[in-house]
Amino acid sequence: MTTALYRPASGRRTPRGVALGLVLIGALAVGTAACGGTEPQVRSPARAGGSPAATVAPTQPPAAATPATPTTTAAPAPAPPRAVVAAAGAALDRLVVEPEGYRPGYDRGLFVHWVDDDGDGCDTRCEVLAAERRTDLPGLTVGWLSIYDGDSTDDSSELDIDHVVALAEAWDSGAWAWDAARRRAFANDLGDPRALIAVTAATNRSKSDRDPAQWQPPNRVAWCEFADAWIATKLRWGLTVDPAERAALANMLVGCPAGASVTPVPAAPAAPSGGGGGSGSGGAGVYYANCTAARAAGAAPVRVGDPGYRPALDRDGDGVGCE
Repeated sequence: MTTALYRPASGRRTPRGVALGLVLIGALAVGTAACGGTEPQVRSPARAGGSPAATVAPTQPPAAATPATPTTTAAPAPAPPRAVVAAAGAALDRLVVEPEGYRPGYDRGLFVHWVDDDGDGCDTRCEVLAAERRTDLPGLTVGWLSIYDGDSTDDSSELDIDHVVALAEAWDSGAWAWDAARRRAFANDLGDPRALIAVTAATNRSKSDRDPAQWQPPNRVAWCEFADAWIATKLRWGLTVDPAERAALANMLVGCPAGASVTPVPAAPAAPSGGGGGSGSGGAGVYYANCTAARAAGAAPVRVGDPGYRPALDRDGDGVGCE
């Protein structure tokens, strides 16, 4: 850098030694600033009440204000995996593969659903919502998580209860041969929490009656759980899969963590026998539509292993139904 000699207003040249001193002083000042010397300070606006504001160094522009938490929020961290008892791939191999035909004779009304089997004033939809209500969702005191799209809400009217294996799909896979009682039991299956789940109405209607070869949850994080639920439900009810459906399930299981698996598949409820149940004889053929029926038959309480026991009769899960 070139520095001109300082000339006073009189026009006389400053002595060489004095000029050199001035140059050194200027250079020293520049070096101090370059090495992190005191930055210029700015004064913040005065505080409320008229007291002077503190002098502060300039900062980055303030961050944008955080918007209020909406009713619908992002999904929380995934819940811990269920206990592993059988590899999902092995469970998939247990499904019977058969071509799927058309659905002559199908009518949704053949599957009577949203019933109140235990007579407590809470129908199947109400029971699922009660079982899936959560208190760990971001921004919500209580609410529900829709795994298909990862959204959560505190408004149950935004939710549908989805038959993971749709009624029409079940019909095509073997339910066409069932009697009315078994179709009713399938449509209101509270014996396995994976059979019926609360999801946003939009994703439920997008899914409709399609199988995994035609539809997968838009939230890929849910693929393992969805495939697990689909396989378990079809095994539980003895339903078949078609080749494309099986291939899609196998694809969805690729990359699932080691913990992704099918938990024990309870036996599907048996259709009611002609007499409507008894005092405990009749083995697996005994079926009580609700606890009122079990009590009327003199069978209550019904314990695990007793004829007619099923999880839907045991609401607190302690192994004793209709207490």
